[in-house]
Amino acid sequence: MSRKQINASRGTTFFILLAFGLLLLLLPQSFTSRMNFLFARIFSPVLSAGRASQKVFHPSSPTEESIPRGEYEELWKAYENLHADLMTLHSDYEKLARFRKGLPKPGPGLVLAKVINVSISPFDHKLFIDKGSSDGIQAGEYVTCENRNSIIGTVSELSESAATVRLLTDPRHKIEVGVWREGKKAFIVKGQLEGSGKVLAGISLISRDHDIRTGDIVYAAAVAPRLETPRIIGEVFQVKPDDNEPLLWDIAVKPISDLAALTDVAVIITSPLESEK
Repeated sequence: MSRKQINASRGTTFFILLAFGLLLLLLPQSFTSRMNFLFARIFSPVLSAGRASQKVFHPSSPTEESIPRGEYEELWKAYENLHADLMTLHSDYEKLARFRKGLPKPGPGLVLAKVINVSISPFDHKLFIDKGSSDGIQAGEYVTCENRNSIIGTVSELSESAATVRLLTDPRHKIEVGVWREGKKAFIVKGQLEGSGKVLAGISLISRDHDIRTGDIVYAAAVAPRLETPRIIGEVFQVKPDDNEPLLWDIAVKPISDLAALTDVAVIITSPLESEK
């Protein structure tokens, strides 16, 4: 005998479930509570299986493998500061290497310095740098810049942590120089460079018997122990007879570097003079 299949429509199923729900709603609370507990006991193995697989996370307490947040942040700051110092030292080393490359005989050493201020007026042309006597710098030492390792002036005053560099164009600055021309094996003439308080310096008291031309290179003459070898300063910008002394040249010299725009310089450190020992 075959079984009779019961086919209920969706509407019939909906009304049956609705009626069952209304019935549960109308039953006393004590009865529905017992049904709730019965349902929990019957299906507790299934419900507890999911909860058993979950691991409860407990914050770890400070041990040898973990440190407090505050201490971690302090260590991180120290690391970042150390990294910044290392990058600064690396940059300074590269700059010194470029300075040294143009100095075949730099003496005992170079001191790299930052320009912290510039004073340009008709009365003085000076740079102020952030290195001083505590770094081994002495008055009278030559100062160079990276542009063709040209000499820009000399140290005039200093303290333990800072120094003043009197530039070539300063009206009170004088150094021994030599004029050289491409193709010549020796200096054409040696003389004294004097600042003018303007963008140019001048070489005076040079006889017109010497062949000086525009474009000739001007070097700071070697003066032991301050400067072991001649170093470039600039070039002859203009040559004309002196208005007051027709037998002499009036020579204007233009420094190679823009002295007012310098940011990094190096002081050529040398042994002290016998009079200073």
